[in-house]
Amino acid sequence: MKKLFAIILTISILFLCACSDNKNNPDSLTTTSAADSSVSTTIKPLPVTPTQTTAAPVIITDWGTDLLPKDFPAPPEGTFGFIIEQGNHETDDGNFKSDWVRLKFTCPAQSFFTFSNTMIDLGYIGAAKEITDGTYYADGIKGFWQNGKHIVRINSSQLDDDGNLTVIIDVVPCTDNFPTQLLQYFPKFEGYTAGSGEYCGHDSGGNFLTHSIDSGFSPYWHWSFRFADGFVGVSHDEFEAYYTLLGELDFSGVITSSTVDGCNILSVDVEKTIGDYTYGVYMLFNQSLRTLDIVYTNNPSLVYDN
Repeated sequence: MKKLFAIILTISILFLCACSDNKNNPDSLTTTSAADSSVSTTIKPLPVTPTQTTAAPVIITDWGTDLLPKDFPAPPEGTFGFIIEQGNHETDDGNFKSDWVRLKFTCPAQSFFTFSNTMIDLGYIGAAKEITDGTYYADGIKGFWQNGKHIVRINSSQLDDDGNLTVIIDVVPCTDNFPTQLLQYFPKFEGYTAGSGEYCGHDSGGNFLTHSIDSGFSPYWHWSFRFADGFVGVSHDEFEAYYTLLGELDFSGVITSSTVDGCNILSVDVEKTIGDYTYGVYMLFNQSLRTLDIVYTNNPSLVYDN
């Protein structure tokens, strides 16, 4: 086995890769009288519109649908405003490889983190974490889980001044979405992602050509699995086994350790030259969220220079 990894404290160049969240009080007029007259004049106040009271939200304790997995946890305590919809991966919004279910609801923020812990108790691998002043991740509550049957991920989140969190969650079946085209250059990562990543083809001068792989690889390219396309519910052992396998296949480079946006990060940047091409694998393992972002390329400059 070839282990040429050196540990340093820097952030992976994976960060640089790119291709292409009154109340109105009615006033009443006062009574006035003429100062130089024995006659007093009263100005009647304007009619006050009765205050409209907002109905208390309807709290749910059951999702009331068979669209969700049987092992999906019950709604967080205090959940209201629940909406659910289905989507077709071929015709509807979302970069999914399978049909999906999307639910939206509001609950106290603390209840949501209890909900996350319940998912883990039920066998899901993952976590939820709030990101503030993010440099790599967008601000908000991030959450990713999988149990080998379904991927569950937060699509978006918004926290209001009352401490209530409104979230949109996507639920997608776990399927093997690793592109077969990449197998001629790289070993397969045995993990789960809701999509198939983003392919970016470039011409021989490094200029962007296409996002389509249908006609085969462009002269230069990179294929990114990051953020919504990243692998979810990844264990440290799975991450370690993959970079060890890359070392056995003569990829060499560095491992870096860092803290990014409050998350504990391990990054691996490895490359191997074959003929006129240098093949690179750049990984960012978020130990806090249990996610793994990977970028593959046959031209590292496409990663370093963007």
